[in-house]
Amino acid sequence: MSEETETPEDGKPETTKGKVIQGTKRTVEVVEKVGATAEVASNAFGMVKWVAIAVVTLSVLGGGAAIYKTITKPVAAVTDAGKAVAEKVGEGAGAIADKAGDLKEGASSMINHGDIAVSDQAKLNRLADAAFTVLYKMDKTKPDGMKDRMYRRTNFGGSDGKICKQDIDYGGGPLVSYAAADVEAHATAAELGSKDDRLIRMIIRASDDDIKFNTSFNAETGNWEMNWSKGTLRKPVSADIAEARIIDILSAVPENCK
Repeated sequence: MSEETETPEDGKPETTKGKVIQGTKRTVEVVEKVGATAEVASNAFGMVKWVAIAVVTLSVLGGGAAIYKTITKPVAAVTDAGKAVAEKVGEGAGAIADKAGDLKEGASSMINHGDIAVSDQAKLNRLADAAFTVLYKMDKTKPDGMKDRMYRRTNFGGSDGKICKQDIDYGGGPLVSYAAADVEAHATAAELGSKDDRLIRMIIRASDDDIKFNTSFNAETGNWEMNWSKGTLRKPVSADIAEARIIDILSAVPENCK
């Protein structure tokens, strides 16, 4: 970040959220100034601005210094993208269109950031169906002290205390892994005999950072989907490994979460 961002004019220490907001304001200002100079580039500028706001919104929702450090580069990249489009204004609509295409591709990548491809849909459907049923019906579990209580409240909203803690060996020794259904979201649908609003949250507690996944039922397609938890901007493992770990957790639930 710049000297201006690190040392505010009033001399007061700036919070993480404040830094993110200030960085976003500058990004949006660049985009708006550029957008005013060439109507033909409005779509491109709109894309840059939208991506900037989306990125920073995720950081604020995620909170904390770790998220801020992760997001500084994306925010800077978006700002640079706005300046790059500005430079293309003088080269005509064709050059702007090319740059708009680059931005669109980058935005699509960000939108799809959370998706994890499914290699075996039938297997995922079978395991997720079984795991959700077990997690939804299991007895409530007690947290291991106040710290664990707060962790559960932060990460497993709507679980009604039905949180399964497992020790799973993924090949390098056992790691504490959590799984919980969003019981509250599905309760009303269940009363009406529906399978809608089904979501399973999963967390692997690695030594350096928590790895968080979700799998949810898509009523329109009739299939389960996998994705990174909201707020995950840095993918700690590859998509293939992420899918394998999700399958491992779902497979273990019926045996360990009664």
